[in-house]
Amino acid sequence: MHGCLDCGKPLTKKKRDHLYKYDRGKPILLRGMTRLVCKCGYSEVEFPRIGPLHETIKQALSVLRVKREDLAFFFTPGDHGVQDGAWGVILRSSAA
Repeated sequence: MHGCLDCGKPLTKKKRDHLYKYDRGKPILLRGMTRLVCKCGYSEVEFPRIGPLHETIKQALSVLRVKREDLAFFFTPGDHGVQDGAWGVILRSSAA
């Protein structure tokens, strides 16, 4: 893990939900994302397999007949971690 881009101090990992600005529509909810934070206020989010994330969002928005606000996306690591992990989608009412 690298240090803070603002002050150089170590970053701390925290799991949090994240509203992702996928396109010009309302943000998409990503569950349990790893957020790297510094005491100075700097933060960044780790996005595993961003290409497959975009494909999963695109497919879900075109196939599912629900509002994007009702969807939540999550990443599940595979047997080899992030390398073969996959994105999934659930209804937010069942993700609470």
